Amino acid sequence: QRPAAPVTVEQDGRQHEATDDRDRRQSDEHHERQGRARVRPETIEAREDIAHLGLPAVPHPADHHAVKAGELIFLNKITDPLIVSPNAVTGFQDGTLLISNDAGKMGDYTEALFKLKRCKIIYWNYNTCSVAAGKFCFANGITNQAGKVYLASTLQNKVWQFDFKDGKLINQQTVARVNGPDNIRITDGNLYVACHLRFLAFLGNMKKAGNYSPTTVYRIDLASGHKSVAFFDDGAKLSAGSTGLAFHNKLYVSGVFDAKMAVVNNPK
Repeated sequence: QRPAAPVTVEQDGRQHEATDDRDRRQSDEHHERQGRARVRPETIEAREDIAHLGLPAVPHPADHHAVKAGELIFLNKITDPLIVSPNAVTGFQDGTLLISNDAGKMGDYTEALFKLKRCKIIYWNYNTCSVAAGKFCFANGITNQAGKVYLASTLQNKVWQFDFKDGKLINQQTVARVNGPDNIRITDGNLYVACHLRFLAFLGNMKKAGNYSPTTVYRIDLASGHKSVAFFDDGAKLSAGSTGLAFHNKLYVSGVFDAKMAVVNNPK
């Protein structure tokens, strides 16, 4: 059974909704002229350490920010030959990061077309980068909790769980099989994964905003493995949803291309 349609659709102050990539660029240029340029990270994750709340983000390449006294502060940009096509990032409390590459070479669409497993997960330890795991096809969302790391592959249609030891992802286990998984988040023992149900529709939406791409966010109980639908939209209200974040009995769903999100009830 599909849940109710979004009760709220929020957009960042614009009444006009972009109809194609040119409109999106013009909107961003308008914000820049007003001195409030927008950042469109593909993935952002919060982590707390002793000094501050850290916000590693992936706008290609990876940026590292912090929130201090309510202010977003840029810390550093992480570049390395191993970070070839960054898609998502997750941070540990010691400040180190895992970064997923969604391709073995930036812009190599043949990998997706033929489902070649050339993606690698990169471990960043302040000064150096190393390969934590490899042989994935279109590696996407990544997160960690309670000593476990979770990774999604959009074209392998799976979410895995790993142990993490000495900079390596080991003991790979399948947590869920879902179509087109994107970013993943964990709240109260449930893993929320946003999925692109029709990848060709997603590619069409990439070319033109009016080409809708349907989205489902699944809720997966990590203890039992039970899977349920937390959100569904055919793309008319929110197209190409990429992240489902559960917070205070609400589920906030953001999209890949448009600066808006859907909000639905998410009872425990």
